[in-house]
Amino acid sequence: MLKKTVRALYSKENFPQYFTVADLGCSSGPNTLSPTYEMIDAIVGLCRETGHAPPELLVFLNDLPSNDFNTGFRSLPDFYNMLKKEKGDDLGPCFIAGMPGSFLWQALS
Repeated sequence: MLKKTVRALYSKENFPQYFTVADLGCSSGPNTLSPTYEMIDAIVGLCRETGHAPPELLVFLNDLPSNDFNTGFRSLPDFYNMLKKEKGDDLGPCFIAGMPGSFLWQALS
């Protein structure tokens, strides 16, 4: 469902040069970057299929401040290396940031 939604949104926006997403409730540990990978895989696949250049990606990982963001950040070098190996030149710049706090509170303020 995630891949289908990301592909539809990205193509609906006419393949923008920059694409930003937020994972609201990103968890911690090995599951933190799984949705991010699926989203990137969907966009790279769609760009390959349509001949569009990959966008610059900005991913915000959001969860409560008690979340262990350090585990996710420690896994980023391996995550980036895996993406480079699997996607090669089909992957544009990708930046991942952690944003602790309740997304509900942030949306209401």
